[in-house]
Amino acid sequence: MSSKSDRVHLVMPKYLKAELDKFASDRGVSMASVINDAVKDYLKQYQKQKADAD
Repeated sequence: MSSKSDRVHLVMPKYLKAELDKFASDRGVSMASVINDAVKDYLKQYQKQKADAD
């Protein structure tokens, strides 16, 4: 379970929230899970690019 320190408040346009809600509900997961997975994927790509540059 997440602690309060693990939580982030995101401000986003209503249309983006609606799209994320639809995307998440179509897959049977929470919007937070979708965002968390996207951030993890981004960080993996960033670390790979950084390692390739070295």
